[in-house]
Parts: sequence; structure tokens; C-alpha cells
Amino acid sequence: MINRIILILSRRRIIITPSALEHYNEELNRGIISKEEYDSLLIKEDNMNRKEILKNHKPAIKQLNNGRYYTRIEGKTVQSLFKKKVEEAIITYYAEQIPTMSSIFEGFMDCVKAEKTDGTLYRYRLLYDMYVQGSSIEDKPLVDLRVSDAKIFLEHCLKVNPEMKYKYWINIKALLNRMFQYAIEMEYTSFNPFKSFNPSSKRFTAPTYHQEQDTVFSPEEKEIICDLASKDSDEQKDAIPLAVKLLFLTGIRDGELCGLKWCDIENIKTGKCLHIQRMQVVAYKDGKANGYDVVEYVKTKNSNRRLPLSSKALELLKEVQRLNKANGIGIGSNDFIFQRKYKGRYTYITTRSITPRLARYCREAGMDEIKSPHDIRRTYITELYQKGMPLKKIQVLAGHSDLKMTLKYIKETELNEEDQKILDSL
Repeated sequence: MINRIILILSRRRIIITPSALEHYNEELNRGIISKEEYDSLLIKEDNMNRKEILKNHKPAIKQLNNGRYYTRIEGKTVQSLFKKKVEEAIITYYAEQIPTMSSIFEGFMDCVKAEKTDGTLYRYRLLYDMYVQGSSIEDKPLVDLRVSDAKIFLEHCLKVNPEMKYKYWINIKALLNRMFQYAIEMEYTSFNPFKSFNPSSKRFTAPTYHQEQDTVFSPEEKEIICDLASKDSDEQKDAIPLAVKLLFLTGIRDGELCGLKWCDIENIKTGKCLHIQRMQVVAYKDGKANGYDVVEYVKTKNSNRRLPLSSKALELLKEVQRLNKANGIGIGSNDFIFQRKYKGRYTYITTRSITPRLARYCREAGMDEIKSPHDIRRTYITELYQKGMPLKKIQVLAGHSDLKMTLKYIKETELNEEDQKILDSL
């Protein structure tokens, strides 16, 4: 609800927004409107604001069997024989309420619900509960918050999380900036103290840097991991271990792999391709993570793509189909390619079916670094680059919106003979 103030005009209480009052005062002072017009405009604003407040108040006013009018304001009962008195109590409450971070948070969350994913909303609530709740900025009037309060808030955050990295602080600041954007739009305040507050990254724990070879699989590691996945599949007579091999052959995201259906294998001029058109996401209920869902969209517009399938990938998919059929798992066009048994029925696998399995293979392979499905993706993109594929084509296969992102995925770990020849020619 928009912030409003109360003023007295000829013994009448006027409810008006600060911006409207400022506007009419300026027009009066400049002689654009007369005092009579000024008073008339304020009364008109008052009537509009009263209607708006009553319209937005929940629960609506009801008349009880005893004839009294009834509502609740912030959990407190308000009753009167006269409806006007109940309405005045509602109007006064909202008009006199001083907006704070705590009082606007739920309204802010309702406002951004349509534009943010469930994951972002979950992160907003988590950051608010962990850092804003209990801090000095939580219940201080928004109009009184200054850059000095932002500095004090940072110290509070560093006490809550002494190992905080700069990137994490940027996430907190993003939430606060979005909340103040909402507050300014709603005329709760006109100033965002966090917008110009940019503490040095030296205030935070230094980021962890990985050697480039720690974020991609070497050819030897890749071969061992794929052999372990095949062995696991043979021993378990299960197709799920082969999901790790398909990641190496396609470079798709693990969430995209979990959403694959047999109908996604399509015919193209050069053979067959894999149409990436859906993905798995974390499901949320009442603001909390609650399992997984497969949604009929992908991360970005560029993520919806068709990947040509190599002969190795096609052979692998035939093996998955054979194992699924042998295990009584559906292989119809609308069935998921990789399935698990959950609560007595087969359904899609989750990313949890892949990450722990890959970590186990890394340990069994004697690797110093436990690598992730996303490291497989980096490996795939790096290999395409090393084999001479043009960067723009790699970007398309990776499903990246920006070529800069593709370049970040390319990890050159060692100089080869060609590189040495270039150096020698200098």
C-alpha cells in the first residue's frame, strides 16, 4: 500500500501521498493554482486515497449478527456500531504506519513474485532472514536510513558470516537495491542508501581460485570416469550411470539431461539431433525448497537448441533404451530417457542422481579434485575449441547467450606443439 501522510485542513483530516502534497504546494507557491483550488485538490486526493485504502484492506468489513461492524487490523479486532468508525480506524492505521524494511518485505515479495523465479524468491527470503532480520536497518524508518546505516549493516553481515566473500555481499546488496527500488516506487522513501555504498573487496574473504586443470577433466580422467560409468551400468543393469557418459558426449547441463524425453531425439539432414527444450528445476512450496519439477522451458532463449548427435552418443542412447525396456521402464516418445523408481513408480531422475555418482567415480579414479557435472560441461566446450571448432558454433552448441560466457568455459591447461611453434617464431 502506498505511503501516505495525514494533515489537517480546516479541521478535516486529509490523507495524501508526500509526492502529491509536494506537487500541490509547489503549484500554490508559484501561483499556478489559488488557495481555494489547492484546498479542493487536497480534498479530492483525500477521497481517492480513502477509497484506495479501504479497497486494499483485508479482511473486508463485515456486519455481525448483533449489528456491529467488524474487521481485523494486524491481527487485532476492530468493532463498532458505526461502519464509518471502523473505516476511519483502517484509514488511520495505514496512513500513520511508518514504512520499514520489516513492514514492506511481504509486500515487496508479492510485488516481485510475477517477475522472479521460485529460486530467486527463495534466495531473497533466505538472505533477508539471515542478514536483515535482527539488524539495525530492519525496523528503522526507511526515510531515516542513510549511507552510514549501510556501513553499520555491512559490519553486522560480517559478524553473522565472518568468511563472507565479496560475491556473496553482491547478492545481499542486489536484494536491498531491489527492495529500495520497490520502496521508492511506492513512495515510502526517495533515497536508496545502498546504491552508492561500494565497500572494497578487501573487506571480504578472498575468493578461492582453482587451477584451470581442476575445473576440466583430462583425457585420461575422462576415459577412466566413462569406463567406471559403463562398469557400474553393467553391474547394476541400470541405465542411470550412462547419464554421466552422455554429459561428456553432449556438454548439456545436468538439469537439461534430467528433463530429456525420447521425443527429443529428432531427425535432421545430417542425421539425428537432441532437442534441448525443457529442464529440471528445484520446486518450492511456501518459500521453501520442496523436491524437483521438470518445466517446459530452458534457462535462456539460446538454451533451446538442437545438438547433432555423434555415433557414440547414438549408440549410448540405444543402450539406455535397451536397459530401460529390460527393466520395464517406458520408452515411449513422451517417457523420460533416464528414470528412477520413486514411491513405487518410475519418474525422471534428479540432479542428485548424477552429482554423488560422479563424485564416487572421481574418488575411485584416485583423482585429487572431486569434479562436478558442470566441470564435464567445461571439458566438452574446451575439447571443441581445442579441436578447432569456430567459437560462434561452440556458443550455439553450449546454449550461451553471450560469447564471453563461452570463452570463460574454455580452459587451456597445457601448451601443445603448435603453441610452442608460435612462441618459437617470435
